[in-house]
Amino acid sequence: MATNKKQHLDCVLKSHNIENNETLITNYRAKRDEVKNDLLEKYKGKIYSPFNSGSYKKKTAVNIKFDIDLVIPFKKNGADTLETIFTEIFNYFDQDYRKKDSTLIGVNKQKVSIGLEFMVDGQILYLDIVPGREVNDYEKDGDLNLYVNDTMGLIQKASCIKSNIQKQIEKIRDNSEARDGIKLLKVWKRRNNINVKSFFLELISIKAIEDHKGTVPNDNWNKLKYILEFIRDNVETVSLVDPGNSNNVVSDALEDFEKKNISENIKWMLQDIENNDSSIERHFPKNTEFPCEESNDKYIVSPNRKPEKLNNNDFG
Repeated sequence: MATNKKQHLDCVLKSHNIENNETLITNYRAKRDEVKNDLLEKYKGKIYSPFNSGSYKKKTAVNIKFDIDLVIPFKKNGADTLETIFTEIFNYFDQDYRKKDSTLIGVNKQKVSIGLEFMVDGQILYLDIVPGREVNDYEKDGDLNLYVNDTMGLIQKASCIKSNIQKQIEKIRDNSEARDGIKLLKVWKRRNNINVKSFFLELISIKAIEDHKGTVPNDNWNKLKYILEFIRDNVETVSLVDPGNSNNVVSDALEDFEKKNISENIKWMLQDIENNDSSIERHFPKNTEFPCEESNDKYIVSPNRKPEKLNNNDFG
């Protein structure tokens, strides 16, 4: 029997809804607040209030290996060099914090963040700490310089990039037309181990929608197909500008071979689905932990699962 691609993707979205796992979300909220309060105490007078960013705030989160991003805005006069700040926060968690919190099982230096892994109730919670330093007047403009710990395409290691994370959040959050397509691409990325940043997928999906507003189909399959075709045809040449700083070209963070791999991967996937509708179930699988049930031609999460109604403002 042929797979109804639209109904399947409806179920994929519902089964990957972050509200499905109430216990995990509650644990995330508690651990995030602990870390935030500890950082406020450690850097009292040197930082502005840490704030949440990332997929929750942007309303693009899915419930597989998601993390919470916590941005730490340092005051100009309260911080040393960006590299020193980055290294100091890494050492704090890797040495001091491990002694006080036995649930901390991993501390990793990442591109512009320090990745923390906590084991809580048998599940790993991922929390990314993003340190930044005030550029001019953070309370007025929100601009921060971020330290680049590792080379990202044309962006060199040990450099810094100026951005405005609040503007990034607003750009993604306010593009509701692209939201479901972004979530489905994140499912594809996670389930198929595709090495591409979620921020890149968010921006290129929005670019696809904005460039052809009014001609993009409404149903989930045809809209997703439209976005995938745009990425396939344009990923190697498109310029994606950081909403927080027009001088940052986010697409420069990928090497040419990485862009080509994405294009080829999507080309093969679209051909595979065209040849066999049921292939969509492999490329965009449901989250079997939260099975869907069919009711009146629409999929719903099993009523045995009672998702908590969450406020995206609570997360990063």
